[in-house]
This record gives sequence, structure tokens and C-alpha cells, in this order.
Amino acid sequence: MMQVYPRTEKEKLNLIARAAYERTRSRHQETLRRLRLLGSII
Repeated sequence: MMQVYPRTEKEKLNLIARAAYERTRSRHQETLRRLRLLGSII
């Protein structure tokens, strides 16, 4: 994996935003999976 060193503030913000998006998206996927499991039980 390549290490990225952002040169500008904008690039830094983009990296942070992307990381946050990836985190929330994976958490959302996990929530959907749990809901589906619950739905199959009921």
C-alpha cells in the first residue's frame, strides 16, 4: 500500500473526508446486515 502525503490543505481534507466516508459506509453495511438477520429471524 502506498503512503500518500497530501501537499495542500484541500488534499488533506479530501483524504479525511474519504476516510470518514469509508468508515460510515462500512458501518452502514454492518447495520443493514444485522437488520436483514433480524428480519429473517422474525
